[in-house]
Amino acid sequence: MSLLFNNTKKLLSTSSLSLKSGAMMASLMSASSSSVCHHQMVKKNMIRKSSLILPSTNNRHFSTSSRVLTISKHAESLHTEGKSPMEVYKDLVKQGSVNEDVRQIELLKVLTNLYEKLKNYNINDARAVIKNHLGTTSATGTAKTGSFDPKAISRQIKPHPTGLPKSLYIYGDVGCGKTFLMDMFFKCVPLQKKLRIHFNSFMIDFHTKMHQMNRINKDGGANMEKLMDEIADNYNLLCFDEFQVTDIGDAMILKRLFEGLLNRGVVVVKTSNRIPDHLYENGINREAFLPFIDVIKIKYDVFDMEAVCDYRLSSGTKQTNVYFTPLNKESEQQLESLFQKLTHPYDAEPKPIMVMNRLLMVPRAARGVAFCTFDFLCKQPKSAVDYIGICREFHTLIISGIPTFNKDNRDHMRRFITLIDELYQHRVKVICSAARPVEELCQFDNQGEVNLNVEPAYNFNKSQTENFDEVFAFTRTISRLMEMRNKEYLTSHHVSIVSDSSKVHEHV
Repeated sequence: MSLLFNNTKKLLSTSSLSLKSGAMMASLMSASSSSVCHHQMVKKNMIRKSSLILPSTNNRHFSTSSRVLTISKHAESLHTEGKSPMEVYKDLVKQGSVNEDVRQIELLKVLTNLYEKLKNYNINDARAVIKNHLGTTSATGTAKTGSFDPKAISRQIKPHPTGLPKSLYIYGDVGCGKTFLMDMFFKCVPLQKKLRIHFNSFMIDFHTKMHQMNRINKDGGANMEKLMDEIADNYNLLCFDEFQVTDIGDAMILKRLFEGLLNRGVVVVKTSNRIPDHLYENGINREAFLPFIDVIKIKYDVFDMEAVCDYRLSSGTKQTNVYFTPLNKESEQQLESLFQKLTHPYDAEPKPIMVMNRLLMVPRAARGVAFCTFDFLCKQPKSAVDYIGICREFHTLIISGIPTFNKDNRDHMRRFITLIDELYQHRVKVICSAARPVEELCQFDNQGEVNLNVEPAYNFNKSQTENFDEVFAFTRTISRLMEMRNKEYLTSHHVSIVSDSSKVHEHV
């Protein structure tokens, strides 16, 4: 079980607060504009030192782990007593604390409707309705069959009874406000038996409890039923942040677990970056997982945020200063300050990433933001494969110490061109310090002026640059570095491009 707890620590320190779209502009915004959207997006990992034992009506306890992700800082500070989520949101808009967004309003309509149904929710009455609705099916809501057939199991899943509060699955890109709105809803709901927790923490605790029970009683199926009873007795509402499935142990039990909880009257709200059909994509034995996706589609309301803007990236201006020059103490202080703001409240630490079956150790990283020197990225032997690995792992890259390029550092220049190409393709947000302005970085002898409005072949005299291909390719790099400073780029979604170049996936 120590491995499970190590995984919990790793997940909470890295993926639980990942900002894949580039949590940058809120930190770069002016003092007058930063407060507008800051309330929506900042999450804080509040860690409790002791296990949280929640009240139980039958002396059975399902305890969450010592690492509990509470509701976000700004949701926790909201005055919600007697108010619906929509009313709280409208108050924030009037105060100028948040920007009103069409998609957020649509989600709030759903959340407020669910809030109204939960205000006087009686889980025992709900269980009676569900039991009558399920009829002769098993405790998990599906008829028992002799052999495993995912398609048959999916056909047996029954919709949630009409009139009862329906669980909700919310998906959308990082920065669209889904977690903040779920936390607002959670605080508004007047139920006493409710829990808001990071999904991975919950599953670690579930596996731990199952392990303990299985040591006493070898009947794992019966133990799981008992544990679901225990959870349902302790909680009427469960809110999960960062729902994702990467572990085969989780994947194989989720259908039974969550359908079992729903059929016991528990209402579940989940936020995720993944569309249901993309959960556990390419996972081992995924066919056995597919019925759980059908549970979500059939028993939940599924809401797509379709975020058109990452509020943490929106400053209200067309261009933001993410390029600092010249190389001096002030520029480096700017980079460090931005890095601290983007990674707060975490301390940066070395981050190992897997590249072609080998580990690449990124010196400093936290919350999806990496801080690297130019020397690390381009002076050391690295290829496009390394850069792709970095791009897939981080939504924002801070680069310190970009030099002037000439014929003496052509190898470094070549790697830098490749790096920028990959960062651009993956829509990674770049903050950097450099020796010169972008258009002056290339200083080959007699290169002439760079004209970004003509083809690269017309920019330089080949005979005078000794046929240095890097010089011509660098025109593209200049153009991309300039575009990377625009609001349109900074508010674009972080993209993962798989090895098959014909398949491009945005993080949703």
